Amino acid sequence: MSSCQENIVLIGFMGTGKSTVGKHIAQKTGRVFVDADYEIERLEHMPISDIFSVKGEKYFRDKETAVIKELVQHQNTVIATGGGAVLRSENIRHLRQTGVIIHLKADVETILRNTAKDTKRPLLQANDVKARIVSMLAQRQPYYEQHDYEVDVSHLTVEQIVDAIIQHTKGGRIKDAII
Repeated sequence: MSSCQENIVLIGFMGTGKSTVGKHIAQKTGRVFVDADYEIERLEHMPISDIFSVKGEKYFRDKETAVIKELVQHQNTVIATGGGAVLRSENIRHLRQTGVIIHLKADVETILRNTAKDTKRPLLQANDVKARIVSMLAQRQPYYEQHDYEVDVSHLTVEQIVDAIIQHTKGGRIKDAII
């Protein structure tokens, strides 16, 4: 289904493994891996948490859109987006132009486990992190559904996720991993 020139775009909530999975997909397929959040930090010379606190979320989202517009100019790339990149329809439109969009989905417990020790996620700085995740997932779910394919990563290893995505983007059928 996917040509080697087509990008593989990973979307999903924080802690679903977009960066980890993306690096492994790139390594196995000979593609270039790019993390949109890392690119923003590189361009801004500061961590995302500082961008949020110093310049605000709107500034960050504007920068994220500019970075996505640049990244889609590349071919043969695995792009890991930030968890909120889908909130702007123009981002999805740009990503879809040159790539297949894979939603990495996880249950709340998996997200909690994967983000528990990470203090650099500004949107998860709350007294009740679980309630915050549940609320944000509910708000973002319609946006995440703009995917081409979805993989529930909750009970899969990184290798299983990577293999499912590679097989699927080659046009193969995935059993149980893609819903």
